[in-house]
Amino acid sequence: STGMVAFLHRSFAVSAIRRSSSGGNCFSSSGMDPRDCPDTIVPIDSVPHDWLFPKTAAVIHHGGAGTTSAMLRAGVPGLIAPGGGDMPYWGRKTAKLGVALPPIPFEDLSVERLAAAIHLLTQDSGLRARARAFGEEVRSEDGVGCAVAAIEQYLLSQSA
Repeated sequence: STGMVAFLHRSFAVSAIRRSSSGGNCFSSSGMDPRDCPDTIVPIDSVPHDWLFPKTAAVIHHGGAGTTSAMLRAGVPGLIAPGGGDMPYWGRKTAKLGVALPPIPFEDLSVERLAAAIHLLTQDSGLRARARAFGEEVRSEDGVGCAVAAIEQYLLSQSA
């Protein structure tokens, strides 16, 4: 659905969605109170990213490796609002790949910046096409098969 955004941070979500003119729905796993949400925001406690993200137009998240890989596999553009650890790296990397907007550190988010990002994520056809193509490429890879072959090759070289 081209109008849905999976948003994994509570701050500014309601106001930003309203300002973005995306005309879609937002799913948040941030513990939002359903009574505080307009009809366009569906609060959820937990949902598998691999199930949800392919159904969305974009993903805004913290930038953890698992969430980032689910976004890449889904083939949808994203915005990473990194905290610490490896999160800034994934924000820079996905932007450099052309499948995400440049990261906005979580502490630098504002309603205006987030609304503008949501608008770009849902309306920029080039960004959306690059994310879709990258997702198709990732889904076509046999990562497990390659890993097994590499391990077998290593083990064989050690026993020789």
